[in-house]
Amino acid sequence: MEYPRFSPPPTAIVELTLEHPNAELRVDLPPKVGILTIHLTDRTTGAFIPRGLVKMKVADAPDSRWSEVWADSSNCAFFPDCAIPVPPDQQLLVHVSSTGFHEWDESAGKGKPLLVHSGVRLTWDIQLEPLPH
Repeated sequence: MEYPRFSPPPTAIVELTLEHPNAELRVDLPPKVGILTIHLTDRTTGAFIPRGLVKMKVADAPDSRWSEVWADSSNCAFFPDCAIPVPPDQQLLVHVSSTGFHEWDESAGKGKPLLVHSGVRLTWDIQLEPLPH
């Protein structure tokens, strides 16, 4: 038996026979992801902003790259309620922005710190300032 996402692979062969019909298999699964849900609104009008760009990276890893996720309320096929899965139990830095708006003031610069524990859901209600016309 082999499954590449489980580690380490089984190290013993088990033979099931009539005399020994049972075996135990231990599978160590990774922790559940954390979930971040972002609700964006226009700071001046209070109108809902349907699409935002969320960039995140691991804070403590100097070689960590920024990953980008578009949180789009019109296309939630992969994530129920447009929730964004995030690595659990890791200190992250997050940037939030949307077309036609300034970046969220709390994430401007090096990024907003974020820590979501395994299986926990966190919701951010964010107001963005529109860009001048």
